[in-house]
Amino acid sequence: MIYTIKAIPTIYNNVQFRSRLEARWAAFFDLSGIEWDYEPFDLDGWTPDFLLRAGGVDMLSEVKPIDFTRDLDTDGAEACEKAILHRERYNIVLLGISPISDNSIGVPIERCPVAGVKGSIEKWRLAGNQVQWLPDERPEETYYDQMRRIFRRRAA
Repeated sequence: MIYTIKAIPTIYNNVQFRSRLEARWAAFFDLSGIEWDYEPFDLDGWTPDFLLRAGGVDMLSEVKPIDFTRDLDTDGAEACEKAILHRERYNIVLLGISPISDNSIGVPIERCPVAGVKGSIEKWRLAGNQVQWLPDERPEETYYDQMRRIFRRRAA
């Protein structure tokens, strides 16, 4: 599958994520009380995006910029093929561009328990606020600072 949107590396909770979408899922997990580890280990041909611990169940997840409410049978299955190959040994849940409903976060693969979170849509919106782009936090340069910088350049 070819993605048309470029991933934007994003830092959330002192973790460098490969994409803003992955960072938003981490913020969502925090808001939902779900423990998570980012890229916890490598399996044969696949590095899970998250190891999730919820309700005494461990799940591996794959995050893709796909709307799983529409694209599961076509692009979704192809994009997550590496994850699906490990379904016999691990609980796997596929995560897309947002939770798939207000009570379910993603698509569980075969024997994986349903990954449910009440109020998913509202928590997803709040998670987006936590990982949005913020301007550089340096203090704004004053007029005096600008003039001093200009005169230093001229003197050099």
